[in-house]
Amino acid sequence: YDERAKALALRLLARIHFNSGDSNKATEYIAQSTDLFDKAGLFKSVSIIHKIIGRYYANKKEYAKADEQFEIAKAGLEKANDSIELFYININLIGMKIFQGKFAEAKELARRNAIYITDGTDKQAFALLYNNLGEIELLLQNFDSCRYYYQKTLALPLGYITDSLRQGNACIGISKSFMSENNKPQALKYALEALEISKLSDLSELQYNASLNLAELYKKSGDYKNAYYFQCR
Repeated sequence: YDERAKALALRLLARIHFNSGDSNKATEYIAQSTDLFDKAGLFKSVSIIHKIIGRYYANKKEYAKADEQFEIAKAGLEKANDSIELFYININLIGMKIFQGKFAEAKELARRNAIYITDGTDKQAFALLYNNLGEIELLLQNFDSCRYYYQKTLALPLGYITDSLRQGNACIGISKSFMSENNKPQALKYALEALEISKLSDLSELQYNASLNLAELYKKSGDYKNAYYFQCR
């Protein structure tokens, strides 16, 4: 049988078990998969395993361990010259820095992450990059820059895998930026656009966030009836 195929299957099983919360079984599969990849000399595949482990630690908010695993993964992927995998590792690192409140570091990393994507890259990567930058600028209260990046997401052609999620989040971000400036008409316009996008998707989290954003907007404007309605949806 193909050792590489078996290693890939074990790596997939590890990801499934990590996502389901069974870290013991996931670790067992990770060890078996790593051993097979090592024996086959597939260092890039081993790097992907370190990325998976890094994501596991990041989700647990064990950031020092996550950083360590991501750095090991990056070293192997740089050796393999795999730009897109390096891009997605940085997406994880950016998310960690945002959660830790390290907004300036997150912004710098997001800007540097742009070198890994080209015109031929899947539009999902562009949307991720723009939304990262939009979120960071919103947190830094740079509202014009925030809207600039989110609008770049909205300008992307549809058809990539996560288009509804990225566009919905961009509209929510733009709405929040206008809300922060007390521009209620524009805040409401983009809040309603986010809600419409969410209705057309089957993404419960996006639907919840779009409704919550509208509830916050109505509450801020003193419309408690609508605020309560969207809060309870």
